[in-house]
Amino acid sequence: MAELSKSEILQSKPIGEGLNTFRDSYNTTWTDIPRLSDAVGHMHIGDGDLKNLVIDLILALQNLPAAHLLPSPNGRGVLRDDLLRFFSLVVSNDFNIRSVISLLNKVIDKAPDADIWGAVCDLVTQSTPLPRPLPYPNQTPISFNTGSLANTSEYRKHFDGALKDELDSSLYIDIPNFFDTFFGELMNLESVARAVFKKCQEDENPLYKEGEGGGWRD
Repeated sequence: MAELSKSEILQSKPIGEGLNTFRDSYNTTWTDIPRLSDAVGHMHIGDGDLKNLVIDLILALQNLPAAHLLPSPNGRGVLRDDLLRFFSLVVSNDFNIRSVISLLNKVIDKAPDADIWGAVCDLVTQSTPLPRPLPYPNQTPISFNTGSLANTSEYRKHFDGALKDELDSSLYIDIPNFFDTFFGELMNLESVARAVFKKCQEDENPLYKEGEGGGWRD
C-alpha cells in the first residue's frame, strides 16, 4: 500500500469535532478576558494557567487520527511521537510557554486543518535541538584529556581538571541513595574503606593530611 501524502492524510483524517472539548473548556474558563492574540489577553493569563492550557491541547492533538499518520517534521516517526517529546518539554518548565500562543489562537479560532497542523509542525521543529556536529570533520583534533597525562606526580595534579572537562555534562552530584544502590551489596565495604583511608594518613609523608593546609598529596 502506497504511503499517503500529507494532503491526503488531512483530507481522510479531518480534525472535525476532535478539538471541540478543548475549545469548550477554554471558552468556559476564559470568557471574561480578551483574545489570546491581543497583548492585553497575554497579560490576563499567567504562565501557570497558560501551561495548563497547552498541556490540555497537546493531549487533545495526540489523540487525533491524523497525528498517528502525519510524518514527523524532525524525521522521527510520526507527528504524535514529536508531540509526546514536546509534552515532556512543556512539563519540564524548560520552555518558553508563550511560544505556543500562535497555535492556541488557530485552534480556538477554528482555523483550517492545514493551518493547525502546520503550526504544530513548526512548534515541535523549533523545540527540537539540532544534532551537534562532530568537531574537526576533516582533521584529527588535538585534545587534552586524561589519556594525555603521564603517570608521574608532575602531571598528576592536572588530572582532576582534565577529567572534569572530559566528563563535562555527564557529572551528577547529590544523587539520592547512590551508595546503597551501587555498593550496598558489598560486604564490609564501609569498614574496609575506613581502614584504607586510615592507612593513607599514616607514615611520615602520608597520602592524606587533615586540618588546615591538608588534603591529598600530589
